[in-house]
Amino acid sequence: MKYVRVLCLGMLLAPIAASIAASIAWANELRPVGPDGGQGVRDVVYAPSNPEILYSLGGRHIYRSENGGETWRSMTLGKNVPAWTLVVHPRDENTVVAVVGAYGGEPGMSISQDGGVSWQTLQAPQDPDQLLGGERAFFSPDGSTLYVHQSNIDKGYTGLIKSSDLGETWSTCETPGAIRSIAGSPHQAGHLVGSFYGEGTLLTRDDCATWSVVQHHQYTSMEWFVYGHSAQELWGVSGRSLYRSTDSGGSWSLVLGTDQPIEDLALDPDDPNRLYAVTLLHVWVSADRGSSWEKLNLRGVPFSQRVIAPPGPELEVVAVSRRGIEKSIDGGRSWRAINRGINAESVVRILMHPQRPEEMWAAGWGGLSRSFDSGRTWQWVDTGLEHSRGFTDIQIDPETGELFAAGFSNRLMRSSDNGATWVASDDSIRYPGPFHIVLDPHEPRRVFATADWTSPFLLVFENGGATVDTLDMNGTIANEVFVDPEAPGRLIVAGFGGVQVKDTLNAEPRPTFLTPYDTLLAQVPSQPKHFLVLHPETGNIWRSTDSAETWTEVEGNLAAQIGARSYGAWNWQLVVSPHDPEDLFYATGAGFGGLWRSRDAGVTWQRFSDASFSAQTVTFSSQDPEELWVGSNGQGLLHDRGGPLPACAEDEALCLRSGRFEAVVDWQTADGRTGRARQVLTEIDTSGLFWFFEDQNWELMVKVLDGCGLNDNFWVFSAATTDLEYRLRVEDRWTGLSRTYFNLQGQPAKANTDTAALPTCHAAPPEGADTSPPVQAQGDAGMAVDLQGERFRASVVWDTGTAMGDGHLATLGTEDSAIFWFFDPTNWEMLIKVLDGCAINGHFWVLAATTSDVGYRLRIEDLLTGEVRRFENSPGSPAPTLTETEAFSGCTLGS
Repeated sequence: MKYVRVLCLGMLLAPIAASIAASIAWANELRPVGPDGGQGVRDVVYAPSNPEILYSLGGRHIYRSENGGETWRSMTLGKNVPAWTLVVHPRDENTVVAVVGAYGGEPGMSISQDGGVSWQTLQAPQDPDQLLGGERAFFSPDGSTLYVHQSNIDKGYTGLIKSSDLGETWSTCETPGAIRSIAGSPHQAGHLVGSFYGEGTLLTRDDCATWSVVQHHQYTSMEWFVYGHSAQELWGVSGRSLYRSTDSGGSWSLVLGTDQPIEDLALDPDDPNRLYAVTLLHVWVSADRGSSWEKLNLRGVPFSQRVIAPPGPELEVVAVSRRGIEKSIDGGRSWRAINRGINAESVVRILMHPQRPEEMWAAGWGGLSRSFDSGRTWQWVDTGLEHSRGFTDIQIDPETGELFAAGFSNRLMRSSDNGATWVASDDSIRYPGPFHIVLDPHEPRRVFATADWTSPFLLVFENGGATVDTLDMNGTIANEVFVDPEAPGRLIVAGFGGVQVKDTLNAEPRPTFLTPYDTLLAQVPSQPKHFLVLHPETGNIWRSTDSAETWTEVEGNLAAQIGARSYGAWNWQLVVSPHDPEDLFYATGAGFGGLWRSRDAGVTWQRFSDASFSAQTVTFSSQDPEELWVGSNGQGLLHDRGGPLPACAEDEALCLRSGRFEAVVDWQTADGRTGRARQVLTEIDTSGLFWFFEDQNWELMVKVLDGCGLNDNFWVFSAATTDLEYRLRVEDRWTGLSRTYFNLQGQPAKANTDTAALPTCHAAPPEGADTSPPVQAQGDAGMAVDLQGERFRASVVWDTGTAMGDGHLATLGTEDSAIFWFFDPTNWEMLIKVLDGCAINGHFWVLAATTSDVGYRLRIEDLLTGEVRRFENSPGSPAPTLTETEAFSGCTLGS
């Protein structure tokens, strides 16, 4: 399917001197920076042996969560295996199989036995030179046998194969025909039921040795659910109908008919009477094993495709949607995104605010996302938007600041308050599209838009979308539109059929470049009359220097150099750098492996970065010629920045280990207030502190330790004395690799002890990097501290299980906060606070947090009353945050 793009001559960037252009040197290393979630998330499964372990698929990455989906860690699957589905071993949470079928590009299958860290590609039994492809994989009940439903007609093999050694060797499982769907019993080994084209539904109880027909009907998918120790039922989906069998497929009964095709089924493992059936827009819930059903709207979770009910809290459900991964804790009535750590959005348009470049928008199939900090963090925007089918473009009027968004809702969306609220175009206007939009620089609030890939006309919205009309394009299906800034009413349009020029809005379009295929058009920002065309048949670049009237072929052949066989539906964007008219970029979409670059106006081409991905759009920073943003399908927004490493920001960021690592914290209160934490200036830079509300009230401690000699990783430890929601992001500025850690609202923060955080020990320092050793602290300030006007005295004893010792006080502190170290003055272990809560609940409060699993015994004495409170944590387990809000009474004493 082809989606279209629009570029605008009316929003050109100012030319930049050739001396600046010559200095541009990107790092050629694209890294994901958000937004999280989106249509790039294709599957989510939980480990049967540990429901806290979840795996999900996004792009060419697998994500693992160890806390029920609240946070995720990304691991690369390998560029040859873009998996579509996952299966986890029933008894080993770290053994995972990833499989892609006939429609996933190059077929493949891989297995990981270390929780997704490393992968082994499995080979097909028929041909050891071919990758193993398939539609579905599943394990026998005890995990001893792995079954794969192969379906790769192009490679010449179909059917069912099995392996008893995790893919080392394979044998064929004989079946009576081509498989449409198949399911293995989760209770009885060798017990399978399959639907076969032309044969119906058949059953085997002896591991494929013999099959018997149980029904002539076929099912598009089947699931086998276990009730108790032995009872089991088989469920089959056929389009919009759901069937149930209680005798292993011998007989079936219709239990549900829906208004849309059923995408997936889930059984609540803690309540065998409760089932979920998901369609694109609804969740159907049964509390009595299918006898009756309730239809729930997927509020904020449009187009769900997968649903699971992990063991654990009652009524908890997890679904895959266009927003990524969603969780419901009330049986599907309300949902919230749990994409933290997942960069798998599909981004097809990037917008930077012309006056505030740190403010960015990303449009994709999952909707609109917004960032206020140059892409570091993202918010999904849905207020007032018709977002159920995704967005393909967003533009801003540089004069008025009005935002315009377009997508699959068939309506133009407009916001006059920077995205807080949105107004849709007239509901009675229902044209296909608008898909991509361009603002007319000559006429306020006029918007041009392309329609769909079958409509040979443009849409013209007047008065911000109040009215709409069409412009006939004489058979050309437009995908790109340019408004000539020097000639009001003159349009240059490219698409299926070539390049057409309309001298006025009412004039007949004139063809200036003819081709029966899809044509990409680019304008040279620094030379407004210069245009480039990528010829879809030859792959050559053609140039015009007279506003697309005449064309001259450029020497060189893109198709031959990148190995492309054809163009057309796989083309996405051709764009010229605003900083250098000779610097071209070609975003290839899904077909030819990422982003390509030419530094000689299209004569020769090289792949930009080693990454093979689906590039869809390219945007350049107007402020920094060495900053590049790329929108992708399945990996979200990718970023590259070359040149010398800039100085580490020291206002709202904590710079650690001579500025190599940067830590940023964003917090949110229960009533919705948000903010960015501020750092506490200290004398060392291996450990650091943040405050949220008052500079004397420290909230979060973080440190980056050098574990390279132990496991080839830098370690990230953190602890906080709060139950507020926060997001801690630690980035290695040498490589761009980052890790993000979260705390949920209302939960006392747990210690984070990530000893595999950043595997960047062998990275070379970039130009301008400070390679001096970290600043070391000198001495200590004793082994006890007096707080709250010297009324309370605190001391701590540490305990590793084999040794004990006194904690030492760091040489910094406030009236109510102090830091202790155990083994090294630069390696802070414990943050403690005694707060005056007398005005709130008549008590003094004690809060403490540690950054390791070292045990401790904390002693705090009220020197005025002699009362002593003791708090401790056993060695070997990360200590929870201590939030004792009734630690000491006696507020009126001494007043």
